[in-house]
Amino acid sequence: MPKTKFQDLTFTVIMVLIFVYVMTFYNAGMENGVTFSTFGYALKNMWVEVIGAFIAQRYIASKIVKKLVARIFDENDKPVFKLLATAGFTVSLMAPIMTFYVSFYHLGFSSEFLGHWLSKLVLNFPFALCAQVFYVGPLVRWIFRSLFKKQLATNLKIYSKEMDHPNINASSFFSKRLDLKLTLGISIRPALCRRSNMYIENQTFDEERALYGIKNATVRNCLFDGPKDGESAFKECENITVEQTKFKLRYPFWHDHGLKIKECELTENCRAALWYGDHIEIEKTKMHGIKALRECNDIVIKDCQINSSEFGWMSKNIQVKDAKAISEYFMMRAENVRFENVEFTGKYSFQYLKDAYFENCVLDTKDAFWHSENVWVRNSVVKGEYLAWYSHGLVLENCKIIGTQPLCYCEDLKLINCEMIDTDLAFEKSTVKATIKNSVLSIKNPKEGEIIVPAVKEIIMDDPFAKANIIQNR
Repeated sequence: MPKTKFQDLTFTVIMVLIFVYVMTFYNAGMENGVTFSTFGYALKNMWVEVIGAFIAQRYIASKIVKKLVARIFDENDKPVFKLLATAGFTVSLMAPIMTFYVSFYHLGFSSEFLGHWLSKLVLNFPFALCAQVFYVGPLVRWIFRSLFKKQLATNLKIYSKEMDHPNINASSFFSKRLDLKLTLGISIRPALCRRSNMYIENQTFDEERALYGIKNATVRNCLFDGPKDGESAFKECENITVEQTKFKLRYPFWHDHGLKIKECELTENCRAALWYGDHIEIEKTKMHGIKALRECNDIVIKDCQINSSEFGWMSKNIQVKDAKAISEYFMMRAENVRFENVEFTGKYSFQYLKDAYFENCVLDTKDAFWHSENVWVRNSVVKGEYLAWYSHGLVLENCKIIGTQPLCYCEDLKLINCEMIDTDLAFEKSTVKATIKNSVLSIKNPKEGEIIVPAVKEIIMDDPFAKANIIQNR
């Protein structure tokens, strides 16, 4: 619900003040009975608990609760379940923390401390949970909306190049039958979303499907983060440009068509960022969430930093240029891929890859190119053990190959003017045609073909089906 840091701070302060007052009143009433003086007593004696509750809620509980809710729920779950889970997790954390804090404040670590803490926890937890779900939570949200009604209503500013000035207040411009829902129940008509040159700038969003279905829009200098922890911000959008924007929420770009992302940051909390989209351009962007790209088509990635496990699975028609990537199971089952000037570090990369071209790349990766088909690697360094086992139609040209037991069980393998450094037991059971520029440690049982090499320290031919010709031209 809060859109800015100030609003988030205000929301936390209101929640802590009201909830601590209610709990102080409750405990005073349970100990001494409820009279008119109890109201004043609670107000007078709540402030030590307020300080502790504010610190615990803002810096401990809220962060843990967000992670727990994100782990359990996904975008298809109903918001009411997430709301109840958030309340439950918050009370489950805050109740033991605050009863511990209060018991220590009054008793210290005395002999009575443990019994007092546990008895207060048992007494307070059921009431705190009910109060949070049914009374305090709804009251605080109502107060917050009342205080920031104008700011929340105008939180989404839309600009039009045709008009060359900001449109009027969103609350008077939009109808109630809209697809894009805001905090106050305001939304945008599909017809408005389709108009050209729509601009959204300098905003913070945390709602579920915050900009669902918008078309022909530019989003600049925004933040997708907040206590509402909403998912799928740009789901099913078309012709969208996103610039200088930071994403801390999950699944922002699903089923999008025509997407440009420039100078953005997809943080590690931004999981599964781009799925099932097409015609995507990504430039000068940090992509740090797990599974950042999957089952997309027609993608251009340029000058980006990628740190994402399981990146690029089952995607097609991908160009990656001037990029650095760290990943495991990178580009699994991708097709029609072109990499230029890419530095990659990881393992289990490019497995089951089809129809790919690499040039001027540095690939430091274990088990790369397993089961790949029709892959050409030129002027590159490929470092890592067990390279390209079970591959079909792999060509390595002017490459430096480093690591143990490379290129085994391959079909139609070609090496053109390559170096092989610290490579032993190479080419086992492979069909190969190779021209190697330097001496090789050992070659074992190549199945068919011809290997031309200056020298081989050890040749192992103990398989009757190993019939390749090894020519040493010292």
